[in-house]
Amino acid sequence: GDAIFISTPSQKKILIDGGGPEGGRSVVQFLNRNNVTSIDFMISTHAHPDHVSGLTYVLKDIKVINVIENGIDYKSPVDEEYDLFLQFKKLSRNETDQFYILKKGEGLKLKTEEIEFHVYHPNVDSPHLNDDSLITYLRYGKISFLFAADIGERGRTVIAENRFFPPVSVLKSPHHGDYVPADNFFLDYYKPDMAVISVGQNEQGRPDTECLDLYKRKEIKIFRTDVHGTIKIISDGEHYWTFLKNGQQYPNQ
Repeated sequence: GDAIFISTPSQKKILIDGGGPEGGRSVVQFLNRNNVTSIDFMISTHAHPDHVSGLTYVLKDIKVINVIENGIDYKSPVDEEYDLFLQFKKLSRNETDQFYILKKGEGLKLKTEEIEFHVYHPNVDSPHLNDDSLITYLRYGKISFLFAADIGERGRTVIAENRFFPPVSVLKSPHHGDYVPADNFFLDYYKPDMAVISVGQNEQGRPDTECLDLYKRKEIKIFRTDVHGTIKIISDGEHYWTFLKNGQQYPNQ
C-alpha cells in the first residue's frame, strides 16, 4: 500500500494514505515516535483497502483537522477491510474539523510563501477506481513532487496531456510500479529525476519489469520500499537529499 507523511517548513503536517491494516499500525507508531500530535491535512486518494484502511487507525489515535477524499466508495470482499473503511467514513466526518469531497475535475489548492500544495481529482472517463485517485502536487522552492496514487492508463494520459502540473523533481510512482503504455508519454512530460515505488510483497509481481526498465532508460533514479524500507527525503527548497532506513544517504540533487 501507500503511506506518505509530509512536514512543511512551517510545521504543517500532511498524510497521504495510510496503507492497509498492518501499515496503519506502523504509521501510528511512526507518528507517535516523531511526536506528531495532529495532522493538518489527511488525504485519502481512493477507497482501496491498501490505501484507506490504515487511515482509520490514525483517526482513532491522532487529531486530524482536515480530511480530503474523492467520495467514491468501494466494498472490499474482506470483512475486516470493509469494516475499517466504514469506520474511516464515520470518523472522518464526525471527528475532524473539516471534510472535503473532491468530485471529478475539482481541486483544492493551498499556497503560502514557502510551499504550493494542490490536491486534484482528475476528470477521467474510466471504469477503474484507480483512475479516480486523488493526485497531489507539492512544490517547495525549486523542488517539486507528484504523488500519483494509483492512477492507471487513462489517468496518466489525461494528467500529462492536460499538463495539470509542471515537470517535477520526484515522482511517487503510480500504482506500485505497474507498467501501462502511457508511461512513456507520462514520464516524457513530468521528467522526474527520481521515482519512489511504494510496494510490498504482492501477487501481481510489482514493480513490473517494464516499469523498471523504462525508468532506467530515462535515467530516473529508483528507490523501492520493498528493497530500501522507509524512504526519507529532506529539501531546503534548492536541493533534496534521500535517506534510507539503513542510514545510507544519497547526495543532493
